[in-house]
Amino acid sequence: MTNKQRRNSRTKNGIKISEVGKRRRLEVDFTLTIGGERTRFRRYSPFETRAETQAWAEKQRAAFLENDGRPQPTVAMADPGAPRTVEYWVKRWLEDADNPARVNGRNREGTIENKIHIASRHLLPALGRRLITRIDAVVIEEYVRTRLVDHKLAETTVALHLRHLRSLLRLAKRRGTPAERKLELPENIALRRAKKVREAATLSERETNLLLDRTGEQPQLHAFTTILFRQGARVGEVLALRWSDVDFDHSTLTVRRALSRLSWRHGCDPACGNRRGADCPQRHGGGLVFDQPKSRAAVRTLALPEQMADALHDHAASQAADRDLAGSMWEDNDRVFCQANGRPLDPDRHTKDWNRFLARIGVRPARLHDARHSAATLLLVQGVDARTVMALMGWSHVSMTARYQHVVPELRREAAERMGALLWPTATTTATTTASTGEQPS
Repeated sequence: MTNKQRRNSRTKNGIKISEVGKRRRLEVDFTLTIGGERTRFRRYSPFETRAETQAWAEKQRAAFLENDGRPQPTVAMADPGAPRTVEYWVKRWLEDADNPARVNGRNREGTIENKIHIASRHLLPALGRRLITRIDAVVIEEYVRTRLVDHKLAETTVALHLRHLRSLLRLAKRRGTPAERKLELPENIALRRAKKVREAATLSERETNLLLDRTGEQPQLHAFTTILFRQGARVGEVLALRWSDVDFDHSTLTVRRALSRLSWRHGCDPACGNRRGADCPQRHGGGLVFDQPKSRAAVRTLALPEQMADALHDHAASQAADRDLAGSMWEDNDRVFCQANGRPLDPDRHTKDWNRFLARIGVRPARLHDARHSAATLLLVQGVDARTVMALMGWSHVSMTARYQHVVPELRREAAERMGALLWPTATTTATTTASTGEQPS
């Protein structure tokens, strides 16, 4: 045990728990003073999760003190090599996702919340007691059928369920017993997502310019809209910006965090009777949260054009006036975009204000996130290569360009002209000359 590598060590209530060796077995380590002598207790845990290991170690420590230094007999597993249930691996995944020492860091709060919902509402009731090694193509087929037919869920939603189940299977293959490490992923574990009927309302360059022009009377909205459409940043990334992220001297804007709203969870025991966690008198875990961006690639530094810098300068002056007006009610959090009292803007509330603004100026309905689609599309129209677009938008893979860059009329027209130039070079050249000079061919 002494020569094996220890990693991800965490201490709680004086008990240190580490992952040891290639299999990452959990090890407990604590020290007690009994009769004036220091005694060290270090054992492998008979359990696989940190929560169970912590509870077991605390019982061992209590028994250690009661028995004058004689440890309580270790509770052995019935069969250490036996496969575990889906319910066990759901708990293990949540524990791993919340671990900041992971290679990719801990998961975002929104991601963890979404996986908890999928597991508690769907995976556990249907598959929780089934051994992870018994998840085969037949089980997947039956699960998909019941979700689509009986529960009336969309194909895209069921695809997300299978995606989480696939992550549980991969975790079992990587961290499980010998029997679990041999399991094969079913071929139908990856259900292709159905194509959404609604296409993103990508705004044209004319509509974008009209929108930016009409927001000029409201400095904060103008600066917010300018960053959305000109930089293609996510809404949560823009709302989480601080003035310290804006470098006017070097004309840069750095994205470091994102703002999101999490659902409230029930904290009552016994149950309060309210269906929604937001109505629970002991609710917890919800509200506005500033978290890490969606991926590592999302942490990026963007160029700050002169027009955007001017918009931010105007907004800063307007915000200073709001600060003076609010007086002692102002909450100074260094937020670029905030309410009249300095508090963060609610993404949901801002979306409603956005929809009313579009209706007032006569622009067709579009989501705030559609600004990101529009920015990617306009970059494509201008001939920017995919790698550059990927860096600007904060994508992890260049393949994301195919999902965001929609074919707009300018691209269709350009494609038609290029095809015409290839097939009928003389006619196309003549048509181009006529369009540019206004002269008819002789």
